[in-house]
Amino acid sequence: MYKLYKRDQTGLHYHEVWEQDGAVIEHFGQSGMRGECRRHEIPEGANEDQLMEALLESAALSGFEEIADEDLIEIRVEIARPKRKDDNDLAERHVLEDRLDDLLGETGLGHCDGGCMNKESMEAFCFVPDADIAMDVIREDLSDAGLIELRRVW
Repeated sequence: MYKLYKRDQTGLHYHEVWEQDGAVIEHFGQSGMRGECRRHEIPEGANEDQLMEALLESAALSGFEEIADEDLIEIRVEIARPKRKDDNDLAERHVLEDRLDDLLGETGLGHCDGGCMNKESMEAFCFVPDADIAMDVIREDLSDAGLIELRRVW
């Protein structure tokens, strides 16, 4: 997967591509919003990396740039741990991590990469290009779901 970002007067924008089932998926839009996707079939005998680079070339020419992993901002999402504290807690934390990873990916805001638990809470670790936008999107999504007690996002 290749991800590029550009900040302008209207906000932060993303443009990314990845290979999936013999095609290249192009996903782009304004960060914090679900973007547009296009599927590009890989021509027979063509190289998927060349197609991905070609799709991102015009974005790069218009100012989009890659953000190095070490330049992403870590934010943590903490929720109350279920009262039962049994073996299902780890599975529930993984559900939270997967939900956040999908949400951040769909809105051009990075990814979730693991988490931890203590007696009272669960945390998920997210790596994002813009913490303010990501925290707003996460708070809205988790409160709309009404499934968990969101303690804090920081």
